Amino acid sequence: MKSFDNLKENIETLRQKQRDAVSKFKTSSNPSVDRDKPKEREHDADVGAREKLAARLKAKRKAMQRQAMVKQVRSEVQQDSKADK
Repeated sequence: MKSFDNLKENIETLRQKQRDAVSKFKTSSNPSVDRDKPKEREHDADVGAREKLAARLKAKRKAMQRQAMVKQVRSEVQQDSKADK
Protein backbone atom coordinates (compact mmCIF):
# COMPACT_ATOMS: atom_id res chain seq x y z
CA MET A 1 0.00 0.00 0.00
CA LYS A 2 2.90 2.29 0.79
CA SER A 3 4.48 1.71 -2.61
CA PHE A 4 1.16 2.46 -4.32
CA ASP A 5 0.98 5.81 -2.52
CA ASN A 6 4.55 6.56 -3.59
CA LEU A 7 3.70 5.64 -7.16
CA LYS A 8 0.64 7.88 -7.06
CA GLU A 9 2.72 10.80 -5.74
CA ASN A 10 5.36 10.23 -8.41
CA ILE A 11 2.73 10.24 -11.13
CA GLU A 12 1.23 13.46 -9.82
CA THR A 13 4.70 15.04 -9.68
CA LEU A 14 5.43 14.02 -13.25
CA ARG A 15 2.08 15.34 -14.44
CA GLN A 16 2.71 18.66 -12.75
CA LYS A 17 6.17 18.90 -14.33
CA GLN A 18 4.63 18.16 -17.71
CA ARG A 19 1.94 20.83 -17.23
CA ASP A 20 4.61 23.35 -16.20
CA ALA A 21 6.75 22.54 -19.22
CA VAL A 22 3.81 22.86 -21.60
CA SER A 23 2.67 26.15 -20.12
CA LYS A 24 6.24 27.48 -20.21
CA PHE A 25 6.55 26.48 -23.85
CA LYS A 26 3.23 28.08 -24.77
CA THR A 27 4.00 31.38 -23.04
CA SER A 28 7.57 31.79 -24.27
CA SER A 29 8.19 33.14 -27.75
CA ASN A 30 11.28 31.19 -28.66
CA PRO A 31 12.57 32.31 -32.08
CA SER A 32 14.69 29.18 -32.45
CA VAL A 33 11.59 27.02 -32.56
CA ASP A 34 10.39 26.98 -36.15
CA ARG A 35 6.78 25.87 -36.19
CA ASP A 36 6.38 25.93 -39.97
CA LYS A 37 7.85 22.94 -41.71
CA PRO A 38 9.71 23.64 -44.90
CA LYS A 39 7.83 22.43 -47.95
CA GLU A 40 9.36 19.20 -49.16
CA ARG A 41 9.16 17.83 -52.65
CA GLU A 42 6.77 14.97 -52.98
CA HIS A 43 8.13 11.67 -54.21
CA ASP A 44 6.92 10.59 -57.63
CA ALA A 45 5.78 7.21 -56.29
CA ASP A 46 3.60 8.98 -53.73
CA VAL A 47 2.03 11.11 -56.45
CA GLY A 48 1.41 8.07 -58.62
CA ALA A 49 -0.11 6.10 -55.76
CA ARG A 50 -2.37 9.02 -54.86
CA GLU A 51 -3.51 9.36 -58.48
CA LYS A 52 -4.25 5.62 -58.69
CA LEU A 53 -6.23 5.78 -55.47
CA ALA A 54 -8.21 8.76 -56.72
CA ALA A 55 -8.97 6.95 -59.99
CA ARG A 56 -10.10 3.82 -58.12
CA LEU A 57 -12.35 5.85 -55.83
CA LYS A 58 -13.81 7.72 -58.79
CA ALA A 59 -14.55 4.44 -60.58
CA LYS A 60 -16.12 3.03 -57.43
CA ARG A 61 -18.38 6.09 -57.05
CA LYS A 62 -19.36 5.84 -60.69
CA ALA A 63 -20.22 2.14 -60.31
CA MET A 64 -22.28 2.86 -57.20
CA GLN A 65 -24.19 5.57 -59.07
CA ARG A 66 -24.90 3.15 -61.92
CA GLN A 67 -26.02 0.51 -59.45
CA ALA A 68 -28.34 2.99 -57.74
CA MET A 69 -29.77 3.98 -61.10
CA VAL A 70 -30.39 0.33 -62.01
CA LYS A 71 -32.15 -0.24 -58.68
CA GLN A 72 -34.29 2.84 -59.23
CA VAL A 73 -35.28 1.72 -62.74
CA ARG A 74 -36.09 -1.79 -61.48
CA SER A 75 -38.27 -0.42 -58.71
CA GLU A 76 -40.08 1.85 -61.17
CA VAL A 77 -40.67 -1.10 -63.52
CA GLN A 78 -42.00 -3.19 -60.64
CA GLN A 79 -44.31 -0.39 -59.55
CA ASP A 80 -45.58 0.05 -63.10
CA SER A 81 -46.17 -3.68 -63.49
CA LYS A 82 -48.06 -3.77 -60.15
CA ALA A 83 -50.16 -0.78 -61.24
CA ASP A 84 -51.00 -2.47 -64.56
CA LYS A 85 -52.35 -5.58 -62.81
